[in-house]
Amino acid sequence: MHNKTNNISYDDMKYFLRKDVRELGKWPYNEENVTIAQLPATPTVNPDRPAMFCYTETNDDYMEFRRSAFWLVSGEVFMGISLSLLSISFIIMTTWSFFKCGFDSRLIVMYIICLFFAMFILPGAARVAFFSPHNLPVRLNRKTQKVYIASLLIRGNIFRRHPELVFQEMDWKYIEGWATHRKAGKGTSYYGLHLVENKTGNTESLQQACLYRTGAPWSTSGMAYQVNQIMSTWSYCQHYMNYLPVPDETKKPKQLILLPNNWLFKWPVAIDDESRKSIK
Repeated sequence: MHNKTNNISYDDMKYFLRKDVRELGKWPYNEENVTIAQLPATPTVNPDRPAMFCYTETNDDYMEFRRSAFWLVSGEVFMGISLSLLSISFIIMTTWSFFKCGFDSRLIVMYIICLFFAMFILPGAARVAFFSPHNLPVRLNRKTQKVYIASLLIRGNIFRRHPELVFQEMDWKYIEGWATHRKAGKGTSYYGLHLVENKTGNTESLQQACLYRTGAPWSTSGMAYQVNQIMSTWSYCQHYMNYLPVPDETKKPKQLILLPNNWLFKWPVAIDDESRKSIK
């Protein structure tokens, strides 16, 4: 079962998450607008079995699911799509003007701007929007009691965007579930379920990863449903890792996600082999 062995104060954990979770530390930052709550360390056995928010691959050794495209709340891919379309439109318009009317010294500024978009804006924006996987998996192995998480980091600035896949391995017995919330404008508040590996009780050695985050639904009831999925998802993972009954979610319809780019993702061979093990 899940073991809680190390304690970190609420304020220290809040400080750690605010530093590590971009949505919680966005400027302007207001301490009162961020709240966190630790979720139960052990599963509650009751007739109402928990449900997952998405299609889930489950067998006797491991469970894998993919989190919804992160652009719904972070805006990275949305910005990449917008900049790509803007760059392509500007390049097409300038090229059409050049071939139709020839070189015109009065349009030299437009030519320079076109070259700037083509060389500096479009490559990075296209990498983020169209050539990066956005619907990334989490794999929980209950035989080895390990959790493997794939995440995407966007490094650089608006002129040079560098998508980077990162992989984390966590020990389930040291994992804590934390529900996070950052108040913002109507329909833009951030709610997330974050896994924190707490081995030593020292914030310097913590690592965290987002397991689930809400999107941007059109209705208040839609947001309430998504927020409720935080506890349901955490409970589902607890039940599975502790060999308790979980519903079969493999028949759940797959979510329609814009540009998931799943074809671009593949577990590294070593992690794939390790995460499928059926013995410790």
